[in-house]
Amino acid sequence: AVHNSRDKGGVIRQPLVDFVKGKRVTQVKELPYSSDYIHSYYCENKHRKYDLLNYNCEHFATGAIGSVNSPQVKQLLFGSSLLALLLMIRT
Repeated sequence: AVHNSRDKGGVIRQPLVDFVKGKRVTQVKELPYSSDYIHSYYCENKHRKYDLLNYNCEHFATGAIGSVNSPQVKQLLFGSSLLALLLMIRT
C-alpha cells in the first residue's frame, strides 16, 4: 500500500496487511494503473510531508488519478466560512 500517513508524517509504502490492520475494509476497487505507475507516483511524492489542509491522504490518492484535491477539506472550509458569515451577520 502506498499512502500519505498522518502518523508517519508523509507519503509511505507499507504492506497492505499493515495498512488495513485494525480497520474494517468496506470496499475494494480495481483501478487501471500498473504497479510501475504506482511506484513512479510514490517516488515522485515520497518527499512530501503530510499537511491536513494542503496535502492529506485524499490529496495524495486523488493526485494519483489526475486531480489533487480533498472533498473533506473543501466541505470543512465551506462549513467554517458559512458559520463565520452567519456569526458576522448576527452581531
